[in-house]
Amino acid sequence: MSVEKPRFLKFRHEVPAHLRFNKYVLYYYRPITDWWGCLASLLYIHNETVNILTHALPPFIIFYYLPTMLPWDQLDTIPILPYLHVISCLSPWIGSTLYHLFMSHNSGLTTYKQLLAMDMFGIWVAQNCGTLPCVTAATYCFPPAWRYFTLMTFVIGSFFSCYKAVTAKSPWQRRFSFLFPFLFRLIIVILRVSKIARGSPKAMPHLLLQDVVAVVGGALGAWNIPERWYPGQFDLCLNSHNIMHVLVVYAAYEMHQAVSYDLLWISALNHGTQHC
Repeated sequence: MSVEKPRFLKFRHEVPAHLRFNKYVLYYYRPITDWWGCLASLLYIHNETVNILTHALPPFIIFYYLPTMLPWDQLDTIPILPYLHVISCLSPWIGSTLYHLFMSHNSGLTTYKQLLAMDMFGIWVAQNCGTLPCVTAATYCFPPAWRYFTLMTFVIGSFFSCYKAVTAKSPWQRRFSFLFPFLFRLIIVILRVSKIARGSPKAMPHLLLQDVVAVVGGALGAWNIPERWYPGQFDLCLNSHNIMHVLVVYAAYEMHQAVSYDLLWISALNHGTQHC
């Protein structure tokens, strides 16, 4: 099936206001079109192609490796945690792919906001459901009252973070809406390093890397590096959003590694082969 090459839009004067979020990407914007036109854009190269593909591929990889993604036969932990982890690994890519694929739909700002909220919700699920197993492991040896207090604090703060993420009005508000889970993970890491909290020692490097990599990607996206130095030269590839997409995929892999080690550590506690 062939698709007629579209007339690409230029940033100035042609791109709708709600799509003007990077003034250093100057060309190769898709024309405003219907649902089929958005889907057909998968068949030609434009300035969202890299963003779509980098987040459309991970779900297929996850489903392929799902039987061996976790050591299912070795896990003896809170039953819901492994499944929450799988959901957290899948959710950001689905929302992000739909957002980037259909953002040029001709229904305009209303549909764009709905797609953006879906994208933010997927990231929220990854950030919070992905953090919960590590918080559980860190507090597993706490006295019950402190353990449940810490977990409830995290859950309540997570729902507030969700509200802020899906109602954010600007890119900076969207970034700061995820400050709570980031700070909570930072506190957990500090408590684990100081031996106040527990968890698998093997998980620690991955806990650190997942946030360092994500923060670097977020900073590049916020500062529009490298395209702010060479406007129009990175329209199709290697602009800040492309780089951020790749880095957050790697950050999610590090999250997966950390959770895998912590779930095995909790299982070892329950089997009596590990002790608080």
